[in-house]
Order: sequence, then structure tokens, then C-alpha cells
Amino acid sequence: MNGTIQRALSKAVDGHPHTWDEYLDAVMFGIRTKKQITTQYSPYFLMFGREARYPSEVPEHYMIDGAVEDIVGVEELAEEVKIQESLRSIVSDSVSKKQEKAKGRAQHIGTVFKPGDRVWRQNIRSQQRKGGKLDAGFLGPYTVISIQGKNADIQDDNGVIFRKINTDHLKICIRESPRLPHCLKNQGSKINFAQPLADAALPPYDTTSPPSAPASPLSAPASPPSAPASPPSAPASPLSAPASPLSAPASPPSAPASPLSAPASPPSAPASPLSAPVSSPPAPSSATQRSSLAEKYVHDAFTGKNVFVLLSKVNAYKLFYFDINKIGPHMELESQSINAFLAVIVKEYNSKNTGQAVFIDSFAMTAMWQGKSPRLKKMNPMNYEIILGINNQHHHWTLVVIYPQEKKSLFLNPLGESKQDIQKCLQITRAFMRKKGCNVSRWTCDTVKHPKQQDITSCGVFSLKFAEKILSKEVVDFPVSREAVHSMRLEIAVRLILNSEDLKDLCHFCGEMESDTDVNWIQCDVCLRWFHHACVGSPPTEKTYHCFACLP
Repeated sequence: MNGTIQRALSKAVDGHPHTWDEYLDAVMFGIRTKKQITTQYSPYFLMFGREARYPSEVPEHYMIDGAVEDIVGVEELAEEVKIQESLRSIVSDSVSKKQEKAKGRAQHIGTVFKPGDRVWRQNIRSQQRKGGKLDAGFLGPYTVISIQGKNADIQDDNGVIFRKINTDHLKICIRESPRLPHCLKNQGSKINFAQPLADAALPPYDTTSPPSAPASPLSAPASPPSAPASPPSAPASPLSAPASPLSAPASPPSAPASPLSAPASPPSAPASPLSAPVSSPPAPSSATQRSSLAEKYVHDAFTGKNVFVLLSKVNAYKLFYFDINKIGPHMELESQSINAFLAVIVKEYNSKNTGQAVFIDSFAMTAMWQGKSPRLKKMNPMNYEIILGINNQHHHWTLVVIYPQEKKSLFLNPLGESKQDIQKCLQITRAFMRKKGCNVSRWTCDTVKHPKQQDITSCGVFSLKFAEKILSKEVVDFPVSREAVHSMRLEIAVRLILNSEDLKDLCHFCGEMESDTDVNWIQCDVCLRWFHHACVGSPPTEKTYHCFACLP
């Protein structure tokens, strides 16, 4: 059992073993509520005769009335106790069967390695020093370059060679399948990828020039294209492995992979094998066209398109159609879009002002509000004029603003601030500054007059608008009608797309780069976005491919 707890904690601490006590309660709750292979029941169920209630299932407000007291007052044997009596024989039989099965197992045969294998190396040092139990159990991966009996010479990705490593300390590195977005894992089976859209209200954009002739449906280029030079003369092999998926292709299509990047040359007439080619907006060549195309993507997302095609990347925050859909009317903004928009407005502020601003992401800000100590990067608050943070409590977003040099902070709640909230903001901001070694004597906290939200879902929109007004040093005032809030949502979504980093080196499905040389790529014949072939279900290479965003 100690080993089980140790392995679980080592995964939870993720390179910070000194924080193990912060995760102990959660790890133990997980172990106690997980069904065990031997007994076929969770320890919690065997103890109490029922499954545990998870924190998300516990109501925030629970009223105890006379009915509850009547039930508690009846002195009868609980149903759970009766269940426990019948479980004993079932569990005993299950344990006996597992024990018999374990006795018949064959002796473990060691793995046979060969040069070229990718392997993990056991971290022996973690077992030899105090406090090393929660360090990573294996290091690497490495590449086996030679084998002599039980000894192997291995090389890391930087070219450093480690000689005469006992093969008992190695295990094969199994390559992981392509990473899927977290949202897709949870809700992908419920998504209708072919959901029709109403295009009547789309903003105008130029569709007179159709996309250029697509490349072979799965000609994996030396990389997704960045600066195309000429149209392909002959299609590549359907599954040709690129030498490096992130450099310019040897035979690229004549339009860029990223729909929002400027083309090197105007698109030519289509050579699509489809009898009725699907029209799509060309790669924009001006700010107006680019803005119009961004508005089209936002409109598609707002009207129901929630497919997992990457639209924007701001710092570490990647936004898919699904994320933009969450900015739409009557939706609660999520932390991904909140943090990405904060990064956008802070970057704009820093480019125009000598005094610098910085933001604390919503996860760290929420932890601070709850009295925890988030692991922030090494930051000296006195180097900044303004520090912004938006925290979430019970699905409600509020803004915290810190002025380190003025020794004050502001708290803005879209529903209105209470004295208790302002006092709490004072305490958490002072504690944050004190921990950073700053003088917090005569620290103050206040609020400013601001509009109040009129619905139950626009708190994230209001908090972002508050932050934008404060950074621009304007009066915090704006219309709050339904139409005005919708316009603010639209503005937030469009700016997130327009301020995206270059996406040409990323798979537009999983949002990841791939450094291995044997990864195949496929390009959508309509929008010209690039995808890992495996990420999109390995479609047949002999047919025209349409991504989820371009399905008719």
C-alpha cells in the first residue's frame, strides 16, 4: 500500500516533491474510492456499503428539516449494513480466484533490447538519497546504440552517451498516441461534427477567388508550408514521411496552411477532384480581409460549430472552435479564453507604455483567493506598474488589480462588492506582496464605480472589460444592454483570433508540433489547414479530405 501511495504522489507532485502534503488528501481519496482489481469493489464501498459522494456532488447549501430528523430517529438496521454481510462471501471468492491465478503465472522473462530501441532508464538516484522517493522513477527517453551481454550503451537526445548501463534498469519506451484535446476526450462522442450553419448573417468577405489546387490528399511535406514558392508538379506519395514536419515543403501547395497568414502569391484556379467544389474564403491579404475572416470563424462558433479545429494560440493558451463557442451569447467564459485575452491586453499595454503590466492566470489567482500559495514564476512585483488577476469562485468571475508601487489594490465584482470581499482582497494581496519580500505597511484596498451585470452568465465578459478599461486608464463605464454584451463577446472572440501566434507549425486538431520524422500530415482541401494524419482518424489517402470545420 505504501508503494501505491508513493507512485500516486510522484505523479501528482510533477517534479515538486516537497509539495507532497498538498496532494495527500486527494490521492488517498482517489485510492479509497477506486475499484480494486482483486476485490472488484472500492475500499470505501466495502467499509460503508455505498460508494463515496464526490465533492462536486455535495450541495453548497443543504437544509435539514423535520423529514431528515424523522429518518435519523428510526432505529433500524441500515440497508448498507445488510449489503456488507452479503459482500463478504463475494469478496472472499474474488480474492481466492486472484490468488490462484497469481500462483500460476509464469516467471517473468527479461526484455531483449536491440540497437535503435527507444528506452527509459531507471532513476537509481531517487532510491539512494533522502526525499528521492517522489522523484521521477524513470529518465529519458534514450536510444540504445550498442548491446554487450547485460550491458547497453545508450544516448540521450542531446548526444550524450551513457555506457555500460545494466539492461535490468531499462524498459522499452512505448510511443504515445497523438494527444487529443481535453474537451474532445470528455465530449467528443456528443458532438455533431456536421452540424449545419446559417450563413445568412455572415459579414461580407471576398469569395470571388476560390482556393488553389490542393496537394495530394496526404502528401506529408517536409513540414506544413510556411512560404510556398510554386504549385506542385506531381503529388507526393500518399504516406510519405517528412524529413522534418516543420520546415518548408519540397513541393508545397500554392496557398498557406494557416488561414490567417498572408499568401506569397495570389491563389490560382482550383483543381479539386470534387464535382462541386466547396467555396471558402481565400487567405486574406489585408487587415480588412483578415478581420472579416476572423468574424466569420466567430460567427460559425457562436451559431453552434464546436468542432476541434485550432483557431488561435496566445502564449500557452490554445483556442479551438469549442473555446470560441464558449464566448458566445448566454455562455460562461472559461479560463482558457479569460487568460488568453488578459495576455492580449497586457501585451498591448506594454507596447505603448513605459510602465509594465503583468497578469496572474486565473488558476493561480483563484488559489490565492482560497488562501493557498500558488507556484508562480520568479516575479518581482515592484518591477511592474499594474498586476491583474481574475479569479473564479462558484462559477463567478471577479477582478483583482494590484498597484505594487502605490501600495494599493482594487477589487471589482460584476455583481457588486461587499465590505467582506474588499477586506478579503486586502488580506490576500498583502499576503502575496509580503511573501514576495515587499513592504506592505499602509496597504489599502478599494473598488471603483462600475456597471453591474444584468444576467447570470456575463461575469467573465465584465471582468475582462474592467481589466481593459483599467489598463487604458479610462473610466470604468460601458453599456450593459443585451446587445452591448453580445458586441463585447464578439469583440473578445475576434481579438483572440486576430492576435494569434503563427499556427503553421501546429496540427490544427491536437494543437501540437511533432518532431519525429515519421509523422504523416494531411491537408484539408478547402481551408488548407494541416493535420496529423492519425489525429483525424487516418482518412483514406486516395480521396479528397475535408476537416471537421469544412464538412458540408
